[in-house]
This record gives sequence, structure tokens and C-alpha cells, in this order.
Amino acid sequence: MWITGDTMPELPDVENFRLYFQKTSLNQKINSVQVKELRFLTEIDQFSLQRLLTENRFSETFRHGKNLLVRIGTDPWLTVHFGMTGYIKYYSDISQEPPFDRLLINFSNGNHLSFSDQRIFGRVGVTSSPEQFIKEHHLGPDALQIDEKRFLELFSRKKRALKTLLMDQTFMAGIGNEYSDEILFRAGFLPGRNSSTLDIEELKKLFRSVKEVIHTALKAHAVKKLFPDDYLLKNRRKGSRCFRCNAVMQTLRFGGRTAYYCPGCQR
Repeated sequence: MWITGDTMPELPDVENFRLYFQKTSLNQKINSVQVKELRFLTEIDQFSLQRLLTENRFSETFRHGKNLLVRIGTDPWLTVHFGMTGYIKYYSDISQEPPFDRLLINFSNGNHLSFSDQRIFGRVGVTSSPEQFIKEHHLGPDALQIDEKRFLELFSRKKRALKTLLMDQTFMAGIGNEYSDEILFRAGFLPGRNSSTLDIEELKKLFRSVKEVIHTALKAHAVKKLFPDDYLLKNRRKGSRCFRCNAVMQTLRFGGRTAYYCPGCQR
């Protein structure tokens, strides 16, 4: 068994990872831990991690934004950020070990859990609690959990491009490059529009778009081919045409990232 989406991991992908981890890897005694890439660890060395995990069990999962946290027994929490290419795989036969395995956990029942990451932008660490992790990393409210009142409060104090704000994890955690494009496409706003120009009804429309896109992605298990046909994510490539108005999709650059938008539907 294994799980990986077909986009850079954002909130829906990591929520799927959390559910997968919870289903496969909780309450199993850990027999041994192999750290295969030291760069994959942050704020803990391999020997400390091995001592912490060996003979212990994972007992609980939590997610905030793009970060997965897993409680180790009754004590600290393992933290996982999947970077650009990370995913997890649970399996019984060691011959099924995925390529680019950076951390391998061997359970006493003979099964294994691998953290695979081709580009090694992901990180595994340890924190005392989810609250401490959120505070230390200056993360904003989770995009799945945030309510409309808090959302409106956040935007009332900002004057930045909508695309940039949506991707800022210290502002609101969980949304990245691809899902921010989809949110703005469905709301009908240009990615470069200044957030301060939106009136209250437009902000509510943007909030509804955030929730719609995240819930749709969760239902589709973050797999593009399972999204509705009118979703930008299914046709997000150079030279493609808008499903709605047939306009050629355009691109802009924001902080080194490429934003796709429809000049006919987004104004």
C-alpha cells in the first residue's frame, strides 16, 4: 500500500497522507529506524531519532497546513514536511521499498514505512506539541479549518497580491502554487489583484472558493484526473484554453512561481 498525489504536496495531499498514516501505521511497535539521508532531518540527529522511535509506537496524527505531525507514544511528535516530491509508503515486502527512500521505519510485525523524497526538499523533525510547532514556524491558521469571520479579519489587514497572500504560510497555512491558481480562477479574480481592493462580498466569495477547492480536492484524493472537468488543475499548462470561455490561458510570475489564469474569466 502506498500513497502519493500527482501535484506538489499541498493541504489536500497532506490530509490524505495523514489519513493513510493513521490507517496503516498507528499502534505498531517500532523495531528499528534507518536514516538514509541526513539532509532529510531537521533539528534532530539520526541517533537521537533512532533512540526516540525504537521500541516505541505512533499513537496519533495531526495536520496543520502542509505539515503532518505524528505523536510518538505519549511524548513528543514527529513532524513531516513533504517538500516538492515527498510521499509515504507502507508495505510488507522490503523489495517494495520505493526509490529515493530517505527514512525507513521497520515495525515488529514485519511491515515497513518509507518516507520517499526524490529532491530532498522535505524534512522530518521532532516537536513537543503541535501548538509549539505552529508557533515556532510562525504558521497562519489552517486553510481547511479557518472560518469566514477569521478569514475576513486576516484580509482586512493586508495589502498584497492575492496570489502571494494565498501562498504565504504565515498568513494562512496549506495553500500552494497550484491550488491558489484554482481558487482565484473559481472566484474570478486576477492573481495580481491587490487584496485591499476587494469589498466584503468579494472576500466572502474568495472564502467560499477556498473551501470549495479544498473539499473538492479532498474528495478527489488530490488526483487531477478525478477533479471536475471545469477545474483549471486539469488543464493547467502552457497554451491550454479555458473550459468556460475558450480564452488562451496566460501566466504571470510571483516570487519565482508561475501563476496560470484566464484573461476572460478573471478580471
